[in-house]
Amino acid sequence: MNRRMIPVVIVLAGLLPFASGMSGAADSPHKSGSVGMAQAKSPTTVLEPGTIVGHRFDKSFSLSHGALTLNPYQGITPHLSYSEETLLWATDGLSGTVEGVGFADVTLRRSAAKIQTPEISSLVDTPSLVELTKSEGAVYSCPAETFGEGTSVIPVSQGWYAVIVPMNPSKSDVVFSAASNVCAHLTPNTVGVAYEDWSIPWHLETHATTGTVIAAVLPKCGHVIMSGGGGNEFTRTFEYQVEAAILDRAHRTACSPATDVDEGQNYASPSTTHGFVGPWMNVGPHAGKVMTPEGPRQQPLV
Repeated sequence: MNRRMIPVVIVLAGLLPFASGMSGAADSPHKSGSVGMAQAKSPTTVLEPGTIVGHRFDKSFSLSHGALTLNPYQGITPHLSYSEETLLWATDGLSGTVEGVGFADVTLRRSAAKIQTPEISSLVDTPSLVELTKSEGAVYSCPAETFGEGTSVIPVSQGWYAVIVPMNPSKSDVVFSAASNVCAHLTPNTVGVAYEDWSIPWHLETHATTGTVIAAVLPKCGHVIMSGGGGNEFTRTFEYQVEAAILDRAHRTACSPATDVDEGQNYASPSTTHGFVGPWMNVGPHAGKVMTPEGPRQQPLV
């Protein structure tokens, strides 16, 4: 999972957060007089005890009625490193808690999912490292529902995600999102290449027209998703962070250098310091960062 850095410099000035959305319907929305108590289509997907033993799938597990199937791993279980687990937890777009991490033989039924990116690997009994997460979906920024619209149906694998890292280095990393009820509307099973969230290093530069600015060097296949800063109550300094989504392995395509550029006025100064740098964990018991008297830092995995 090594990344090659490229000398592409971007100038950031109050860059607005970038967000991409997913929409669609796994089933036609059911009309009803009001959105009442949600009802599952069938018994909810549960990861049974003993399915994963020692980071190895010993029993088959499936999401969305077999759209994604994780079969018992047939090879010798490799060692799961600290860096591999951290990168899994940093996958862009995930939320919730980690249900399990292990090696499995993965089959993805492409016809049962909306393909967000055409350049994804086919997965048929493909030996892979897999992380399963689940979000209860309790927190959504939902607009006010219009009376008479929406659905109360909850798909069988509501809130489940799978990050798939094939053992074959020629195959792309993939993230699968199971069909779910989001804000009383059904979304389909979706699959696309897996990006990782990283807070990356930056440096100060003097710009001819805007004075002192933040400049960051992005890894290849990366794009800025957010930048900004704030005061640190412990060190009484101003800390700035640049967050990027980075594609770890591209499938049959070459990545272009990042081109996000904003040369507007910036509040950077020689006293501005680095915030957290490294993988930005989105899930797990220690997701995100922890404030300490020395500033923000990543809390270690346990």
